[in-house]
Amino acid sequence: MKLVSSLIHYCSAPFVVAAKSEPLLGARLFSLLTLLARLALGASLLYAGLVKVPNSAAFAQAVANFDLLPPFGNQFVAVTLPWMEIVIGLLLICGLWVRGSALVSLLMFLGFSAAVLSALARDLNIECGCFGTDDGARVGLHTLAIESGGIIAGTLVLIFPKHSVALLRLPKKVVRALSNRTFRVSAREFKKKRT
Repeated sequence: MKLVSSLIHYCSAPFVVAAKSEPLLGARLFSLLTLLARLALGASLLYAGLVKVPNSAAFAQAVANFDLLPPFGNQFVAVTLPWMEIVIGLLLICGLWVRGSALVSLLMFLGFSAAVLSALARDLNIECGCFGTDDGARVGLHTLAIESGGIIAGTLVLIFPKHSVALLRLPKKVVRALSNRTFRVSAREFKKKRT
């Protein structure tokens, strides 16, 4: 019975607006707003990263079209950025290291906005590559609106990280047991490789 109640608790955690009972409706709505901002930000980054990974060559060309980086920089961004988006998106969705994840996402969206503004100022007619290269979306004001939404959501989550509930709230005993087990297995594998 305890296992069932624990599963219900962990599965329902993302939909709980606040861990404590808050007397004011405004505080509950604000908690819901920050939770939705965090989940939307995480989901958009996760999706953006997942659609770019299989088409890294096309994404490298989309990055090169902005004409901001040397060829090595274009390749480096095309390989690393999708994985960073996936990791940060997952951390935001799960509610782990929220403030750090929000800061990284905010910096990414500021960088994306600077690239879009640069392309608009130079009147470049290029694909954005924001959500992969298959959609063929061009850089424009709609792209800038998406980046602005990411900046607003990232700022909100960065300033008020405690107002949204974590998806994963593992008890400290479970975290400690998992880390001890991981350490023991790693130490055993290390010893095997040395002998």
